[in-house]
Amino acid sequence: MLKYQNPDGAKNVMLFAPLVRTATPTLVNTPVEGFACVEFDLFTGVGGITFTDTNKLEWIVKHGDSATPASQAAVAAADLILPAGLTWAAGGIVWGLVAAHAAALMHTIQYVGGEKNVSIQPTFGGTHATGTSIAAKARLSRGRHSPPIA
Repeated sequence: MLKYQNPDGAKNVMLFAPLVRTATPTLVNTPVEGFACVEFDLFTGVGGITFTDTNKLEWIVKHGDSATPASQAAVAAADLILPAGLTWAAGGIVWGLVAAHAAALMHTIQYVGGEKNVSIQPTFGGTHATGTSIAAKARLSRGRHSPPIA
């Protein structure tokens, strides 16, 4: 059986399958050693509640040598490339939903830090009796041991 190898050694990893959630899911670690670029696609559906400063959803990124997310530290602003409209906040928060939004949203963020592992977690704060649809995917590319791109 033949396997397709992307020219740049890219690898896609589904972190959180699209599901409606009312609470914070288990943090997902992604080993990134051997790759120069990691992009995260973060999807958030229309809020099941009206988001506020108390009832919110925050996407948090951590990294470190450890494959155990609990042992990883929050990323610094210099470890990320964020799209227009997103701003890094203390604790590794890369996207906070604190106001109502009428449509599903997606953002792609890039991790450019040098650690061996990176993890991302959507964290629900406050009360979420009605769920919100979320999903996340990672794309690891520019493998350090891949053939050069022509």
